[in-house]
Amino acid sequence: MSRTRSEIAFGAALRAIDDSVPTFVYRPPDLPGPSQGKPADFMVWGLGDADIAPDLRGKFVDVAWFECKELGAAVAESFPCRLVRPSQRQGIREAMRVGIPYWLAVYWKRHKAWTISDAVRLEATGDLDRTSLQRALLNSRYGIDATPATLTSVLKSLMAGEVS
Repeated sequence: MSRTRSEIAFGAALRAIDDSVPTFVYRPPDLPGPSQGKPADFMVWGLGDADIAPDLRGKFVDVAWFECKELGAAVAESFPCRLVRPSQRQGIREAMRVGIPYWLAVYWKRHKAWTISDAVRLEATGDLDRTSLQRALLNSRYGIDATPATLTSVLKSLMAGEVS
């Protein structure tokens, strides 16, 4: 499956998080076929803050998984939950089990904006079992919104645990 422009931009934003939160970004390869066994589009590790916890200097302590979706300009205000594949749902449940944040990032072409939502909470509440989810719900109850201009700073805040 080829990457979308928004997924490429999202990866670039993750990699652009500045040196105050050093990160390692891994994008698992796409596998052939509709089942695609990878749990997320991006797996990110951040280094611990040596000023806060000197014993964690140089150790990866902040971990998050991100799944990116892009909705066409015709889609106005709702996200079709069927776009989250079974392997991604399994990844969300595994992240929930081990305590890793898993973020569902949806780019809304019509709005030229992102919603970045806590997929673990979406799974835990059963909301991913719905037919669709409203954009306002995704960026208020479950997460945050971002524009292309603010995406890197929002991602930095997510990795630093400043957004819940």
